[in-house]
Amino acid sequence: MKLTLLITVSILKIGMLTVNPKLNEPVKSALSISLDNEPIKITKKTITLNTGIHMKYLDAGNKNGRTILFIHGYTDTSRSFEQLIVELLKVNSDLRFIAIDLRGHGESSMPSPSSSNNFRIVDFTEDILDFMKLKNLTKVDLVGHSMGSVIAQEIALEHPNKISSLTMIGALVNGKKNTAIQNFLIPELMDNWKQKLITKYGKDWKNKSYLLSPENLGPSVTNFLKENWVTEAGVETSVLETIYKETIKIPLATWFGALETLSEFDHSKRMKKLKTPTLIIWGEGDELTVKEDQERLLKACEKARQQNGTLVYYRSYGSIGSQNKAPGHNLHWGNAKIVATDFLEFISAEHPFKSAAN
Repeated sequence: MKLTLLITVSILKIGMLTVNPKLNEPVKSALSISLDNEPIKITKKTITLNTGIHMKYLDAGNKNGRTILFIHGYTDTSRSFEQLIVELLKVNSDLRFIAIDLRGHGESSMPSPSSSNNFRIVDFTEDILDFMKLKNLTKVDLVGHSMGSVIAQEIALEHPNKISSLTMIGALVNGKKNTAIQNFLIPELMDNWKQKLITKYGKDWKNKSYLLSPENLGPSVTNFLKENWVTEAGVETSVLETIYKETIKIPLATWFGALETLSEFDHSKRMKKLKTPTLIIWGEGDELTVKEDQERLLKACEKARQQNGTLVYYRSYGSIGSQNKAPGHNLHWGNAKIVATDFLEFISAEHPFKSAAN
């Protein structure tokens, strides 16, 4: 069944507009799709960083082309961007697309246990900057989803010379005020998961559970994640199942450490330093970074526009009709074709989204 999307476009100081493209068919496994009757090759490679992390990453497209670097979200993996990369390759195979597994996520290694949190924004950022250095990537177009958008903000603010553009999907600018973090994730992990571990391991629960995963906490936890975490409208059950199987293997230290970081960060005031052209994409069915999070993010970006003349474009994806469910937090899983179209226009057009603005 095909659904119809309502896309709202906001260009700061230009206005609100709507267009009505069609939502693509439910996604299938990205690696099974062919381009011009030839299999699309998305290879996964390994690199050892100077930070001590053995990082896995997807690499596709023209090795000498303009590079797009994708940063996935909290407890996700590079697989998050497979379908989007496929759609981008269909339109422009001259570009290079790299999607990393962050430390402690997917197939990348864990940092060594310590008394401090090894999943701070600065830790993720240092990994990415070292990756870019080792791969001789002097400048990239940066795309971040969810927690990946927070990391991308850090790079854009502190290392603007290393990126040509910033794209944020399902983004937030203040974890302290995000209701999903404060009222959903923290109670579930800190009150439920943590208590299970304390009951079993006592005061040393952090060290003894460092490499354990949600699988070790039993079906009540894994079923909770399947029903409430690995979800998205318009995505085939088989795809969600594959992502779910990866999610429940993410080490508990990653779940706890990265959540602690997200719950404490606030870039609201710092965002006025933003000088990089920025695209923000949000699904109106997003229950994790909700409308209030978008308003806070746009308010912060407006200060950057006023101070630096920063161009910021906002694309809001909604559904038309009572039978349709609006795209949610993982909207690029089920709407990869439309996200790819918007992204390519953003990085390629002299005046992005001008036709929609007229």
